Amino acid sequence: MNQEPPNERSALPAVLAGRYLAECGGLLNEVLPSLLDRMLARLDDALYDLADKSASTRLYTIYFDSMRIIRTHSRAIQTQFLLRLRQIAESSAADLLERDPPRDRPPSSEDLPRMPDTELEETLAIDNLVSKAESRFRIELLEMNAHLARLLGRPQLDIRSNPYHPATVCHALRTALNGIPGLETPIKLVIYKTFDKQVMDRLGDCYGRCVDLAAAGGHLRGTGLAHLDRGAA
Repeated sequence: MNQEPPNERSALPAVLAGRYLAECGGLLNEVLPSLLDRMLARLDDALYDLADKSASTRLYTIYFDSMRIIRTHSRAIQTQFLLRLRQIAESSAADLLERDPPRDRPPSSEDLPRMPDTELEETLAIDNLVSKAESRFRIELLEMNAHLARLLGRPQLDIRSNPYHPATVCHALRTALNGIPGLETPIKLVIYKTFDKQVMDRLGDCYGRCVDLAAAGGHLRGTGLAHLDRGAA
């Protein structure tokens, strides 16, 4: 009896899933630059307002110095964010597309060793952004995973195994900001809050278009998800 070589048997699902992920990445790359521009403009306004309302000269100086730093490095922030997003997503996709990927859950702040309070505060802020977005777009993310699982011939996937899960987007921003000198933790928290409103809140349409790509291929039939109202997420 003839048998297919194991590598040929597993190649097609990985190719199809990889193609789908590339299309989803393309959709994100279409919308993120304009959302980042909007976020940086709103951030400038937010820091100006905070400086205007500051109760001390020190705070006033911190906010205005941060405005100057962000204006100077705005292009670098955007470039590094998109670069890190692609790198993190590609690494995650490579793990996902392995035939027998590890089943360890993604790390959270609870798994991390003791860290300085300022770093912990930043980590918790990122966890909060991710948690909110995961709840907000839960149906879309589940539908995307149902499609990926179907392509890969697996019964199901952990929700955070999606290379374009909100965790990828938020951690890409964090690593981009780490390369900008002079940004103190309180300023980063202001940035994350603005990023949540101006970028994360607006990714629903992009995730919805990723779901539409899956539905167009007929891979959501019978999942029990595609018919749900996305507004219920």
